[in-house]
Amino acid sequence: MWIAISGPPGTSKNRLAEILARVEGYTYLEELPDRVDQSWFLREVNHLSKRSILQSTIEAGRKQGNFLTVRTIWDGPEVFAKVGLKREAITEEEFGIINLIYKQLTEEAISPPDAFIYLRCESVMSSLNRMALQGRSLPEETFMEMCAEYDRYRQKLAVPVIEIAHNDNFDAIVLEAQYALQSLKTTGLSDFTIWKKGIFK
Repeated sequence: MWIAISGPPGTSKNRLAEILARVEGYTYLEELPDRVDQSWFLREVNHLSKRSILQSTIEAGRKQGNFLTVRTIWDGPEVFAKVGLKREAITEEEFGIINLIYKQLTEEAISPPDAFIYLRCESVMSSLNRMALQGRSLPEETFMEMCAEYDRYRQKLAVPVIEIAHNDNFDAIVLEAQYALQSLKTTGLSDFTIWKKGIFK
């Protein structure tokens, strides 16, 4: 089983993944951190490459184990590239290159996750402050656009989505995620094949 944790920046995705891996026995496949001096374009191309490798690893061992990732190969083109284009951080040509690479990588029929945990931002300032504590920053307008694109992305997903409101009560978030994952296993939703052909409706 593969569970992908997704959602806007500053919503404690890595922290949740680390805890679920420890208490639920999942293997957390963590991406290497970004280089801070990368342009928006290079960062997204890098993510496509890294996530393609991670997801190939999952594909090979999916029936034998349970995996967690933060974000997927689909997050970049569906959210970050669109925001980058709107904010003029990437050009139309670079946007086209990202989408071309994305299509080439996903043409190999990478199976979607069995479910998403989607952490919905409830407090913009809390998320921005959390990022600042980690040495990251985003203009508020850019962050708001990411939240909007993530909400659109979430609505397109055909796989089961565990939607959790991200707030300052992190213990409650962990408990809600654990309960939802147990329900998913109990009901056997992850064994359905209706969405295996694609990630989107």
